[in-house]
Amino acid sequence: MPYMANEFGVGTGPGALSLGGSSLGGLATLAVAQQYPSRFGRLLVMSPSVWWDNRVILRRLHHHPLVPTTRVWLDVGHQEGRDTLADVRRLRRLLRDQLDAGHLGGVEDPNGDHSEDAWARRLPDALTWLFA
Repeated sequence: MPYMANEFGVGTGPGALSLGGSSLGGLATLAVAQQYPSRFGRLLVMSPSVWWDNRVILRRLHHHPLVPTTRVWLDVGHQEGRDTLADVRRLRRLLRDQLDAGHLGGVEDPNGDHSEDAWARRLPDALTWLFA
């Protein structure tokens, strides 16, 4: 980050950074943001693999919530499976209780599956919401 700040003027103060990913990358996004509170102000979480390690992310976030001012985009596709949809809904409820009002965005895509194409279709709306 010091290089990015020096060479490109990237802000590195509290909440200045953004992080995002899909599938296990979405899960890692949440874990890293939780590990470094106040560092990331915006998170892009697409189709997170909540199921990983017996849904440990739900327990971790329950005990150590994100900073309430963090803006989080959370999405999932209905074609990803019943369990995936249920897991992301559980995560959404947990985050809704932790984040400030208006800081949780996202969508349930009726036609979305667990693929790069589905995430690419949703990405413009996600970035617009996160950075508007």
